[in-house]
Amino acid sequence: MTCTLTAALALVAVRQDRHVPRIDGLKPSAVAVRGVGWTFQVIRVFPELTAMENLLVVTRGRLAAAQARARGLLRFVKLEALAGEYAGNLSTGSRSWSS
Repeated sequence: MTCTLTAALALVAVRQDRHVPRIDGLKPSAVAVRGVGWTFQVIRVFPELTAMENLLVVTRGRLAAAQARARGLLRFVKLEALAGEYAGNLSTGSRSWSS
């Protein structure tokens, strides 16, 4: 677990840094709005959905925007060519990036 996450989860004391906005003490939803989240390193994909569809399962808002974001994420992890591949067919390493 990284120092940032342990501090964000209030597992360690936080010292003030004037260049970084504080998130300790905020409600989890307020922290999430700032782009900070937590996920366990357990690979759980929907094998019957494509890599792209697995990313879209958790989206909200406009579909076109979510699809663009998902494509960007797949591009970032060099899996854009596998966007239409069923997650059940992906290697374990590739599955971890699409979950």
